[in-house]
Amino acid sequence: MSIEPIVIETPEQQQKRINAYHAMAVASDNLGQTGDDRDLYWVTDALIAEIQATNPPFACRPGCNQCCYTPPQVSSLEWQALYPHLLRLAPEAQNRIIEMAELQRPLQAVLALKLADALAGAPLRQIMQTVSLQCPLLVDGQCSVYDGRPFSCRSYGFMLSKGEGEARLYGSMVARMHIAHTFTHKLKLPLIEPYTGRITTLNPDETRAFLPQWLWAHLENGAFVADVRPKPDFFAGLSIPPRVNAQMTGNKTLRP
Repeated sequence: MSIEPIVIETPEQQQKRINAYHAMAVASDNLGQTGDDRDLYWVTDALIAEIQATNPPFACRPGCNQCCYTPPQVSSLEWQALYPHLLRLAPEAQNRIIEMAELQRPLQAVLALKLADALAGAPLRQIMQTVSLQCPLLVDGQCSVYDGRPFSCRSYGFMLSKGEGEARLYGSMVARMHIAHTFTHKLKLPLIEPYTGRITTLNPDETRAFLPQWLWAHLENGAFVADVRPKPDFFAGLSIPPRVNAQMTGNKTLRP
């Protein structure tokens, strides 16, 4: 299935295009593997590229790394797509990432508790609002694995999250204010839920955790392990309160 580019002029045309990409997303059968319309990452990137091309500049753009200071949730399927990009980095870049990850390791128990809260159903924006933590994959102000970055990093600032209430921009306050004050036309943006739902459908037995936790689970003797580990125990060796252990009955989808 392919879509010929057109000039978008009205909200109705925008919505029609969003619906077309939605259909492609629902029909996708892989994540970051084929680089075509069967690939959910390809569909997402194509949609966002069109949104950018048919609107004034967004606050989220190349060179901005504002979203890189809150650890994103990452599914096992996303991590399996990301990890080969990490292993292909030059040794110097890998060492810098490892150094940052190890500097953050004292926060391992804190993130484990927040992950447990998320698995129990607490919204991420609520439990992570007090966390400011540079992504270890941020090297010299840029994402070192940009082509393999997780879905939340791709969609941040360009999609709406409905959650349990009114749809709102999945992005920072700066991004929301920028749209409110810069965009004079009626802007249509896609909902994020059909895309995150498709990731879960593609991997129903998924494991989810925050990105630093995936890094820690793949470090041994100061280096990255050779093979991806899709289901590590993120709570191993940590003192987790009984109330948290009771919550950890399966790995649920984390809510934005």
